[in-house]
Order: sequence, then structure tokens, then C-alpha cells
Amino acid sequence: MNTCVDSKVDKSMDLNLFYNDFIPIICHSPHIYPKNRKKKVDITNQDFFDIIDTEQKAYWLGFLYADGSIGRYVLKIGLSKKDILHLQKFANIFNVKMCYRQNGKNVESYIQIYDKYLYNKLFELGMRNRDLNTIKNNIPEELIRHFIRGFFDGDGCISICNHSQKYKDKEYIYKRYNLSFACFSYMFANDLQDIICVRVKILKNKIIKHTNANCWYPSWGNIQDIKKFKDWIYNDSNIYLERKKEIFDTILLKPSTKSMWKRYLDNEITGGEYNDYKSQRKGYKDFNEYESKRNHKKNIKNHIINLCKNL
Repeated sequence: MNTCVDSKVDKSMDLNLFYNDFIPIICHSPHIYPKNRKKKVDITNQDFFDIIDTEQKAYWLGFLYADGSIGRYVLKIGLSKKDILHLQKFANIFNVKMCYRQNGKNVESYIQIYDKYLYNKLFELGMRNRDLNTIKNNIPEELIRHFIRGFFDGDGCISICNHSQKYKDKEYIYKRYNLSFACFSYMFANDLQDIICVRVKILKNKIIKHTNANCWYPSWGNIQDIKKFKDWIYNDSNIYLERKKEIFDTILLKPSTKSMWKRYLDNEITGGEYNDYKSQRKGYKDFNEYESKRNHKKNIKNHIINLCKNL
């Protein structure tokens, strides 16, 4: 059952009590239209996206590019229960009510607005086909980073995990970081990566495709690149998804344990020790055994090539 409550939610309330105690009401919001209802109802700030000239407009356009959808003159955007207060900010712009629905064990919050003028404007801004070239032509250069931050809050991910390496009966634990975006096409992912790399001044990486879905991921794992990206999108910014920014702050405050490669670059271990470590990782006793077997394979390969030439 869909339920609807006033958009002005008190931030001090206990959200768990809020969901458990309020009486479900069948949704009859004047801004949410059933299939059999086409009556036009005015909304506030209908011309919000006419000119993208503020941080707020650029951010929410990027957020809609990630989590929003348009069709049949309807704008729809939905988030999980944990992000209800963030979606609240968007609802307040147009003075619409948020609705809730049960999806299994989870509660989802969403907004659905029927407005032909707003739909046409978002269509012109490339939202239907997710065209970044249209974005670059309609958003000033100084606001591009706010658009990217909005898209990141919708379809971006920042994560950290621990990895271990064993060398000479000692286990070394180091942290691996990952910053990525989920994109619906390779062209969009490539254009997005170009925008970020040029402005943040970081290197491009290989774009990875999801094995079971049409989804491409431009990503970065270097901690310095992640720090540059964080500084670029958050400096002097007023609107963002707080839980993702907290992850950035947590990661960058924690000192990372060096990998064996980093220890070698910093002259903490010798080249011979690093080669022995690599050889042991591949199942060899030491680097000499690894080299002898690798040379043996090369000799066999060269011998086969010579035999083929003499045929």
C-alpha cells in the first residue's frame, strides 16, 4: 500500500517510530496522479531548471540524472528509508508531498510530479537520454562540480576494505580504496570520466563493465586521486548527501598501511625481498626458482617457434 505524509518532516523525530506509528492513508496527494487522472495542478518553482545558475540547481539536476526518471510528463524520484531527509530537501523546492511504499522488508520514499512544463525542460537538458554534452552546454563551468556531486550522491560509491599479504611468515594488512560511478552506457561513463579527469587532474582508468548487466563503472583506487576528487566536489559546497561525505572523511582521516610495493618504492625493503615476496605469492620457493621455471618456459616457446618456421 502506498502512503503519503506531509513533506515537512521534523528532523528531530525518531524515524523508526515515524514509520511504525503513523496510520497508513491511501495516497491522494494533489501532486501525484493515478493513471485515470490527468487534471493539471500547479506546483511551486515550476521554472526551477530553466536556467542552471546556482549550486542547488546544478546539484539536483545531477541527482535526477542518477536516480530520477521522466516519462508521460511525470517526474519520479525515489530513495531508501535512510535517505528520507535528503529527498525531503528536493520535495520542499516544489512544495510536494512525499509518499512511502513497502518493498519487501524495506520502506522506500518517493516523489512523483505530473507537470508538462517541468518534464519538457528536463527533456531539453538531456535527462531522457542522459546526454552529458547537453549538460556541458547548459551549465557554467564553475557549476559542473556541483552537478557531478549530485550524480555521485545518486549513483556513486566510495568504499574501503582490508587486504592482507604474507611474506616471511609475517602478515601485512593494507587498505584498498575504491571510488566509482555506476553508468548506464559506456559512452556516458567515458564522458563522465573525461570531465572528472580534466578538472581534477587525475589519470584515466579502464572502465569496467558489470558481468550480468548493462552497467559500466569508471573508478579510481589511488588514495591521492580520491583525496583530490573529494576536495574538488566538497570545497565551499552547501548541499550533499551527508552519509557519503562522512565515508570520505573517515577514509582520509585514517592512515593507510603500506603495501609491499609501496614499501619497495620507499626503500623499506630491497628489490630482492620484493621479488621473493612476488615469487612466494605465485607458489614458488624463492625468486631464483621462479626465474628458472620462467626461463624454461621461454626456451620451450622459442623452440616451438623455430620448429614452425622450419616447416
